[in-house]
Parts: sequence; C-alpha cells; structure tokens
Amino acid sequence: MAASRPGWPDGEGWRDYCDAALRKIDIAGYHLESLRAQATEGRLDQAVPIPVQARFEGILFAFAAAGDQAAEAINLGMKLGERRPDLKKVLEKMPRSPIQSRLSRWH
Repeated sequence: MAASRPGWPDGEGWRDYCDAALRKIDIAGYHLESLRAQATEGRLDQAVPIPVQARFEGILFAFAAAGDQAAEAINLGMKLGERRPDLKKVLEKMPRSPIQSRLSRWH
C-alpha cells in the first residue's frame, strides 16, 4: 500500500495537479503567441534579443512543469507511491490505455 503524503490522503489532490498542468500549457501558449509576434516584427538578427529568448525559455519551462504536474496527478490518482515521480516513470507503471498512449506521445 502506498504511503500518503502529509496533507494528502491517498489518491486525493490529483485534480489540482491536472488543473496546474493545464495552466502551464496555457502559459506556454501565451509565450508562444508573444514569440510569434516578436518574430513577425522582423527583429531577429545575429544576436537573439533577450525578450525572444525569454519567451522561448518560458515555453520550455512551462512544458517541463506541466510534465511534472501530470506525473504527480497520475502518481496520486493511481496511488503509485512514487516519492519523486517523473512522467516517464509513472507512465511505465500505468496500465496500457488510450490516455497512457497519448501521454507517452506527448512526453
């Protein structure tokens, strides 16, 4: 039996992590739209401007955070008991299903 996290009964709280992951995906979309707007302004020259690099890194960090939050949602919801879940590890422990396949492709 998986040990519960302090403050989270077994299996509880996974929806909050799903909501947080979706929010991170929205944040990545925000950065992408800003990056597209900057790229169409023709401001890209030899050196990448700080705002462009910041938007690009914002996309990367938001998706990394979304993966971490999805991993914790799966870990809690399926009561896997991983101490430091990562998406690859929890996807391997999930039963094969359409959602597991889609998440594996996304990862």
